[in-house]
Amino acid sequence: MLRILAFAAPAALLLSFGACIINNGGEGEGEGEGEGEGEGEGEGEGEGDIDPAVAGFCGQIEACGFNPAACSSEADIQAAIDAAEGVGDPICDSAAAAQLAYYQCVTDNTCEDLSNPDLTTCEAEYYATADSGIAGASPCFSGEPPAPLVPGWTCDPTYKGADDGCDCGCGVADEDCQGGGCTAGNCFDVACDYCNDENGYGIECGAEGEGEGEGEGEGEGEGEAGTCAGYCTAVTANCTAGSAQYASEAACLTFCNGAPWTAGTTADTAGNTIGCRQYHAGAAANDAHCGHAGPSGDDTCGHWCDVYCAQMADSCPATYADAAACATACAAFPTTGTVGASTGNNVQCRTYHAVAAAGDNTHCDHADADSAAGTCQ
Repeated sequence: MLRILAFAAPAALLLSFGACIINNGGEGEGEGEGEGEGEGEGEGEGEGDIDPAVAGFCGQIEACGFNPAACSSEADIQAAIDAAEGVGDPICDSAAAAQLAYYQCVTDNTCEDLSNPDLTTCEAEYYATADSGIAGASPCFSGEPPAPLVPGWTCDPTYKGADDGCDCGCGVADEDCQGGGCTAGNCFDVACDYCNDENGYGIECGAEGEGEGEGEGEGEGEGEAGTCAGYCTAVTANCTAGSAQYASEAACLTFCNGAPWTAGTTADTAGNTIGCRQYHAGAAANDAHCGHAGPSGDDTCGHWCDVYCAQMADSCPATYADAAACATACAAFPTTGTVGASTGNNVQCRTYHAVAAAGDNTHCDHADADSAAGTCQ
């Protein structure tokens, strides 16, 4: 079960959390039809103030035949964005910006590209909104401060014990599961109303290979365990010159053997694993796959904040009190930099220095939220 599906396409993205809040409850749907009739016709409260990204997004939802619940009202969406921007909290500001960036991406792409299951159109922008939700930003869209994080809980904190259905895969048990459910990412149990992957992102319950692989073709596509040797051979052969991710194969092996990555499998196309990087390294030809195969994962082999926080915990363990503190800080970092940038106030710069800190901990001061002057500020 999915909370709200934005697109009707097979490779559809989940509707980002801010819009979900806007569409929840439908309070007064029709309830004030004509409310305020005669209340200063032409007053145009809010009219003309709709952000072009919001208007474009709603236009695409209609034009492409996507789920109309994604845009029940331009005015309601804009009001929620305005509410988040008015809270005066960096997490809320970042969430509002991420939401608008997602709307703009949908606006800027064709219906065909948005519907194509072989493309990842707007996934990065969507996941940026999801990361903000996991950092507690959902209440921002109602004009409230961010929700406090729950230790060990990897999903949007407003879902826990909210009497809104059993959330599974969120690291710790949801009271709504009433003793059932499961907690590991990608898990499934009959009690689950909502399921989540290891990053806290919503997935369709039972979608992770339930019943697959039995009989003929069993195990097909599972891949082998990712290895640093296989990964480093591929990434140094296929990503060279300006696309190179490491100075040498030996440098790759040194970093990979100490990196906070799980092995995963060579069939992984996403996730902060060696296998995912090995897959993209094998597919690379001095192209976009090289960024995915690199230490940062380029928001593919691990989403920005997952990679950044895992690397900080490994290279600079004293910087943040715990994973939740890092996730909160990271949610406020802009994602507008470029992979490998060593300067600029964005998550890419901080990830670059977090990776560099594995061999030189003076980079920890550059990688943290405050960052040193002239680096990531």
